[in-house]
Amino acid sequence: MPVEIVYPYVPPDFNSPDTLPTRLQQLFSWVSGQLLTDLAGIDASDVVSVQDSPADDTAGRVLLVGASATVLSASPALRASYGGSANAITLTTGASLASIPTGFKIRFRATSSNTGATTIDVDGTGAVAAKTVDESTALPSGYIRTDVDTEAYYNGAIWVVDRVVERGSNANGDYQRSADGLQTCWNQNSALQGNASANVTVTLPAAFVDNNYTGFAQSSDYAGTLRVGSVAGYSTTSFLVSIFDDADTRQTDYFRWSAKGRWY
Repeated sequence: MPVEIVYPYVPPDFNSPDTLPTRLQQLFSWVSGQLLTDLAGIDASDVVSVQDSPADDTAGRVLLVGASATVLSASPALRASYGGSANAITLTTGASLASIPTGFKIRFRATSSNTGATTIDVDGTGAVAAKTVDESTALPSGYIRTDVDTEAYYNGAIWVVDRVVERGSNANGDYQRSADGLQTCWNQNSALQGNASANVTVTLPAAFVDNNYTGFAQSSDYAGTLRVGSVAGYSTTSFLVSIFDDADTRQTDYFRWSAKGRWY
């Protein structure tokens, strides 16, 4: 039965000598008026919709338990439980997927770093090859990390595995590795020189996949005139920097260097 509200409305004075039924009627009328006012201010955007069924893929709706793989694939990356072995990963979503739709995205935290080519099996649907972000290269050793989550999506044929940018440092310098294989290393080294030239070995903080990378060096702090010449003698773990100091006495000279190439 609709409640009729008369405006303007004055909140009841509960201290007046009215009868109890009258006071209760006034209270009910006042509360109803406030409720209707509040409801009138609710916008459709304030309401969260839930799926009509596990197969409902309407955008913005809250997922039901047992949502279909198609629906899940349109949602933010699903976090799965990790199992299997380092190179034969099994993932359990909890949704008991019967098949994996193209574009399905998943993430997981590995407990073992892979040592080479890897497969991924989600919910027992079958082991599928995992590739790097170029969608053609088998995962190199160490591609899957244990210190961060790994994300992968199914392109209809393989699992394409992404990798968070890796940054690290050690006694030999700093390095950064990207999912596409790019690696950059840098540091400042020193050498004790005096009116002489020498080849100084730069040991890399992280190895390159081959010798086909580029090194660069320049003087940063010295006594006298320090010249940095050629960069040569490349190996996957080090290279040589030729320097000359014209100071009359032996001095500690410093030079900065960087190297860029591929880690896989």
